[in-house]
Amino acid sequence: MTPVDLVAYHRDDHDLTRLKEIRPHHVFHAIPFDIRRSSVGLFMVEVARNTVQGHEANPELFEFLLRNFVFLDETAHPIANLHLHFMLHLSEFLGFLPGGDFGPDSPYFDLQEGVFTHEKPFHHHWLSEVASGKFYQLLMLPLDRCHEVPFEREERRAFLKNLLLFYRLHIENFQQVHSHEVLEEVLGG
Repeated sequence: MTPVDLVAYHRDDHDLTRLKEIRPHHVFHAIPFDIRRSSVGLFMVEVARNTVQGHEANPELFEFLLRNFVFLDETAHPIANLHLHFMLHLSEFLGFLPGGDFGPDSPYFDLQEGVFTHEKPFHHHWLSEVASGKFYQLLMLPLDRCHEVPFEREERRAFLKNLLLFYRLHIENFQQVHSHEVLEEVLGG
């Protein structure tokens, strides 16, 4: 979870890269000393590690990740929804940003198809009207306001499980995420 600036030498004919210089890009002040923040951060790292593939430069994705970790470190707002907001917005970089709009004409979110729909799908992978509304709120709110979406403990736990299912449905060979169990205990849901 520590972003660094590197000066490295890479040769195509060698598997090893030689590091010349390494220094912190950003020094976190709260994450290392706050169990709640470090638990959220570890979850975000595990999700990113399981989903981001390839070695090509992607400055937009890097800025998204850095912005989320810096916000986690510096915010005075509650952080209980930060990982949910992170997963929803990371999906854009992974190619399956949820589509459509939540409303009276489309009150259900179909996890399998990735869209809001007017009726319950015939399969079991969909969100209720209440969960779909909160899903849409998190999708529309900026990072600094994600704490405004109210969740009860069990509701947040179920919401996270549905987000993990959404990822499994859209990412082939999505690895099991284990840090959410610790996260649930630390955040209380």
